[in-house]
Amino acid sequence: LFCYPSKSPTRSFSLKLFVSSKRRQSTGKAVVVQSSKMEKKLQAIKSSQLFETFDDSVLKRFVESCSVTRFKAGEIIFVETSEGDEIYLITDGEVSIRIALANAEQDYEIIREQRGDLLGEVRFIDNLPRSATAIAETDVELLVWHSSSWQEICDEDSRTGYRLTLEIAKTLSDRLRRWNVRILDTVEWGIA
Repeated sequence: LFCYPSKSPTRSFSLKLFVSSKRRQSTGKAVVVQSSKMEKKLQAIKSSQLFETFDDSVLKRFVESCSVTRFKAGEIIFVETSEGDEIYLITDGEVSIRIALANAEQDYEIIREQRGDLLGEVRFIDNLPRSATAIAETDVELLVWHSSSWQEICDEDSRTGYRLTLEIAKTLSDRLRRWNVRILDTVEWGIA
């Protein structure tokens, strides 16, 4: 508190209360803004199949360890064969997942991901370079974690680690099944 000299002790006291009141208001707003950001992250995480079996206490740990990032349509999120330990959850927009084909001039889109889908989880599992390129098809908002934060959560609670690994395996299995259908369609119709 700042106290300015005053001829009247009452006036000085009033000034102190005014300053103190203003500080509480601004601090209160910061807490509300922070709380609403945390709530928005929590809702985004809950919208993903990957996290639907986790209780709020576990989800809170994931929320606390992530940040929000945005990409404009056409921007590259990550590139095939590059290093990087980020894991992304799409909260808004669409992302094209592409691979380079040896006999093609352009990358081939193998899948298009959207709200609630995960990107970069393969790198978390095998710790190898990126297996595909991710490009924002629309303006995209993503939650982003470093794999080390996920590793810490898994190390602290082996049950959470097991469940997370199982959910990632389910996600990868689903993608593999969708890719198989797409590859069969491509071969059948002579595309690519």
